[in-house]
Amino acid sequence: MTGPAELILLGLGIVIMVLSAAGLLVVRNHHDRLHFVAPAATLGIPLIGIAVAADIGLAPPCAKVVLIIGLAAVTSPVVSAAMGFVIRRQEHQ
Repeated sequence: MTGPAELILLGLGIVIMVLSAAGLLVVRNHHDRLHFVAPAATLGIPLIGIAVAADIGLAPPCAKVVLIIGLAAVTSPVVSAAMGFVIRRQEHQ
């Protein structure tokens, strides 16, 4: 049964993802686009994942959700930094 806490976390995660996507459509500069991707990766994914994990409870699928949240939290800043480096390198060529 989904409780109010799970619904709030899920709603916040969805709002962050939608606003980040809308920001990507509006902004034309590549560097600014990286700033709109960061909240989706660092806040949106974990909030949605925590809501799903809380709804599942202590079951084996919960471990998979927690693993996915951890991998996203570790890899998204690295990918953003690498993308920024590539964009900057292409602009200076």
